[in-house]
Amino acid sequence: MKPRHHRLGPTELLARMPKALRPRMTERDRVKLGLLHVQTLDAIAKGQANSQILWDWIETTLTWVKVAELLRVGVPEMLQQFDLVIRVTERFLDTGRVLFSGPDYQLAKDGVQVMDELAKETDLANFALAGAWADRKAAALKAVSDPTFLRRAAA
Repeated sequence: MKPRHHRLGPTELLARMPKALRPRMTERDRVKLGLLHVQTLDAIAKGQANSQILWDWIETTLTWVKVAELLRVGVPEMLQQFDLVIRVTERFLDTGRVLFSGPDYQLAKDGVQVMDELAKETDLANFALAGAWADRKAAALKAVSDPTFLRRAAA
């Protein structure tokens, strides 16, 4: 019997490449990501965000927390963003509204700048790895109704 050969997917192939040769996001992709970040924050700031936007923001923040950890750059700033996500989520659980309060909006805008910088620094393999990690964390969060689980999600 011949041994089975496992075909590698695109993410696995990228991860095996030397870091210096891994493809990065295009400028166009980075601009689109930046616009999505700003649109999300704008919806939250205006009180127009719903639970789906909150979940998107949670997953996006988890993705960039993981990218920061993988790159070992911007970790403290992204952990601040995750703390902000927790505060806004707790407020949502208390009030049913997705809103910033006080200086949170400025902190969130600062976070967009950090995420934009991380997008310039990361390669597609790390971005895909971080996105898959964030998907799993978000799915686990959705499956658990205990809001304190959010605090443990980034661990």
